[in-house]
Formats: sequence, C-alpha cells, structure tokens
Amino acid sequence: MPPVTTQAATLPPGFGTVVATLAPNTPTPIVTGPMLISAINPGGSLTLAVGASCTGELVWFDYSGGGVAVGAGQVLCARSEGRQRTHGFSGEVRSTP
Repeated sequence: MPPVTTQAATLPPGFGTVVATLAPNTPTPIVTGPMLISAINPGGSLTLAVGASCTGELVWFDYSGGGVAVGAGQVLCARSEGRQRTHGFSGEVRSTP
C-alpha cells in the first residue's frame, strides 16, 4: 500500500489530479483551493468536508458523484470509511485576479 497522504497539494492553474491515500476514518487534507473537483475515482467509501484545515469541527458529507468547490484559502478534506484506500481527485484550478 502507498504511504498515507498527510499534506494538502497545491496545484497550478489548469486541469489536474491529486492522488491521495486515505487512512481509515482519519481526516486527510487533499488539496488547497481554489479548485473545482469534478470527479473522484473511485468515488465510494469516503466522506468529504471543506474548511480552513482538516482539524476541529467540520461538517462531513457523502460524495454523491457531483462536483465539490474548494474556495481560496480552504482545504478539501476526505476520510476513508473502514480501510485504507487510494483515490484520485480531478478537477480544475482557475487563476484568481
């Protein structure tokens, strides 16, 4: 199994994918915004949250197959349900004025 992801990625403007390995039931930082996530593969067995960091009180939601917008200064957080899994988070970073 690949090592567990511990830091959020920051991508340049354009299309990109972050591949992250999630420890079971552990909040994991995926990417720092701004980024519009358009797909997560595989898209099951994980929950997501968006916040200033992946610590403290977060509102977690199930990924339904739709997009997730991560604003500037925010972090997309994910946690795997039950076991360690690797996911690809794909989308677009748009430059901010």
